[in-house]
Amino acid sequence: ITAPESLESAVEAVSALRRAVGDDIPVILGGRAVDGLEHAQRLGASHFSASAAGMLEILDALSRPAKLTPEN
Repeated sequence: ITAPESLESAVEAVSALRRAVGDDIPVILGGRAVDGLEHAQRLGASHFSASAAGMLEILDALSRPAKLTPEN
């Protein structure tokens, strides 16, 4: 999420995704308008990444049998 004015739309999108597929699906948010994990969680996400490389690390960890905690 790049712009603060997009935050409300992001909440709506995450909410719609959660209604469609349930709460067990990981949702990763990031971008300049997201201030960290706690902020991403308040928006409805389970994970936060500050970079594309961090996003790849999260996706890699999620693809492994061991569960990733939101703090990673």
